[in-house]
Amino acid sequence: MKKTEIEKSLAYDYHELAFMNLTVALYEVLENCRNTPAQGRMKDLFEEILSALSEVFSESAAPNHEQEANRLQTLRETVGQRTEALFGLEERLVIPEYLLYRAEYRFVEVLPEVDNQAEAREILRAVFSSDDSLVINQRIQDMVFCLPVRMTKQKFIQLVQNSLLAYQGGESSAMQAFSTRLKATAGICLGQRTEREDWEAFADELSALDFSTLTKEQLAKVRERLCLVEAALEEELDFGCNLQQVLNNALCIVLVCPYLEKPSAAKEHFLPFAKKILAYLQQGAAGGKYKEISEKEMTDIFSWMEGKIEAVYERTGRLANKLDDASEKPQGIIGSLLQAEKLMSSSLFSPLEEEASKLVTPEEMESCKNDLAEQLLAAMEGKNRKCVRALMAGVLKELPVFFDSHTDVMNYVLASLDGCSDLAEKNAALAKFWEAFDE
Repeated sequence: MKKTEIEKSLAYDYHELAFMNLTVALYEVLENCRNTPAQGRMKDLFEEILSALSEVFSESAAPNHEQEANRLQTLRETVGQRTEALFGLEERLVIPEYLLYRAEYRFVEVLPEVDNQAEAREILRAVFSSDDSLVINQRIQDMVFCLPVRMTKQKFIQLVQNSLLAYQGGESSAMQAFSTRLKATAGICLGQRTEREDWEAFADELSALDFSTLTKEQLAKVRERLCLVEAALEEELDFGCNLQQVLNNALCIVLVCPYLEKPSAAKEHFLPFAKKILAYLQQGAAGGKYKEISEKEMTDIFSWMEGKIEAVYERTGRLANKLDDASEKPQGIIGSLLQAEKLMSSSLFSPLEEEASKLVTPEEMESCKNDLAEQLLAAMEGKNRKCVRALMAGVLKELPVFFDSHTDVMNYVLASLDGCSDLAEKNAALAKFWEAFDE
């Protein structure tokens, strides 16, 4: 195929794919709102997003694609920032959850005795029972998180700093993103707080608690509050991700629309149904009650996609590899197609604009290592031993596997079990591991 033919074919296929995905995403938003009305959840953005979609679905003779794209891009960035803040809050709750789970085991009346050697062999067997190295690595990371950490702060900091060496000679942005993730996992607030002040205050309260001194009744109250916040936070995150799905597909449609020689078949099939869902969402946002799409109507509409969506994904992937652009800032159809490719990827929140490539220098590497060590040590300052170990466990779970052999893993497990202060700590850790393994 000639280059122009590839470009036109890709524009059509991306439009087709985006219209299918957008309709599905809109239906998911409607179902989400029917279960938990959108008021109070990014409600300042919700109606604006619905208004922007009205423009996308408009049959205007002379649509302003550039203006529509700019509006959708701004909304996409805003939803991304707010959702990222929610993910940050979710990370801050990991360590309190870890500590609460273990503290609750102090009040379990009957705990089984544990044969450390036998239990370690069972854990090792479970970890290495797969032939997939990725699965094994994930299980090792789960094991490190669930079992009590038995290492000095110095050893911990050394492992964290060594993990950065994987980025030597690589992209600076990737190293900085990894460092940021480790800080967030350690419960370090990075300044991106959510707009839910009650949740933020609760997270601050939890971070200051000494769970080992709380009574059974006090722990139960904390657990109840934590479960409520986590459930609401999960709904908020789902809603944010659903909105981002909608915006990604709507933006893709607007970007490639100027280059279509004919409307896509997906638009002709789905547009009336998509408009219907949008009307239901607008009515619900105004009145608080969302209408339901019958299962039969939903099945009848979406059955059209069977076999089509997979074929379009395969075709766009193949044709996208044939795009050839050497310019630093691609313009016109090439620029739109490259952005469409990102919007149709599985990375909901990835930036559309390429960052200037910058390789990690030895000076930047040293600076990043020192900064990470300083912030982690500061986060551990003044904390009791259980809090410090919980922080270490959360961070170590994010590191590449740092064991060299099966024997190293076995020794780690034994050291962890042998070092447990009591039967409650040991049983809590083992229960958490087997729970993670069975998920």
